[in-house]
Amino acid sequence: MILTLPEQFKLLSLNKKENKHISISAVSACLFQLILSHKIELTSIKENIILKNSAPTHKDYLDIILNHMIHESPRKFNEWVQYFYINPYITTKINLSIVDNLVNKQVLTKKENNIFFLFKKKKYIDYLDTQNIIIKNLKEDLFSKEQPHENSIFLLLLLEKNNLLNKFMLYNNDLNEIKSKISSFEERNENQLLELCKNSIFEVDNIKASYPISKNIK
Repeated sequence: MILTLPEQFKLLSLNKKENKHISISAVSACLFQLILSHKIELTSIKENIILKNSAPTHKDYLDIILNHMIHESPRKFNEWVQYFYINPYITTKINLSIVDNLVNKQVLTKKENNIFFLFKKKKYIDYLDTQNIIIKNLKEDLFSKEQPHENSIFLLLLLEKNNLLNKFMLYNNDLNEIKSKISSFEERNENQLLELCKNSIFEVDNIKASYPISKNIK
């Protein structure tokens, strides 16, 4: 089963307690997915995103973003991240749509538990162990290729930025090798899109500091 970058990231970040940064990182993953799918184009972190193909993707979480890009004025990557960050309703809608897609693909199973018979608490379970399959494929791509797929590099950087590497890299030698790979990618700086990815993830931290949100984003 093929999962998009946002679906992979959302699945791997499932049930993480601190979720504000996770939610906006998932939106960044959607923007990266639109770049990889040639729906939008980003030539420089300092330039506006170019909308190349506004046709629906038939993935709600991506089409929500495309729809806003169609009807709003052009923005740079970090400005779009800022736009969604200060609009938590839209960000929540995007994140819920990603989870719904995972449920529809039968990757996640939704369970509802009654809490004191007053309200229901949703829990999503990865019965198929898809998380470990993603990590296995990620390791294979990173360790076996001189230049891994951009999807793998983006996912790796998003996991690192959200402190999720320790959760999945079960052995210290794996974690050390992964971090060595990250340093190698950063030092070589051969891939313009990779550089944009690093800069845009850094911008998320700047935006988070500039626009603190007290409300929890699911």
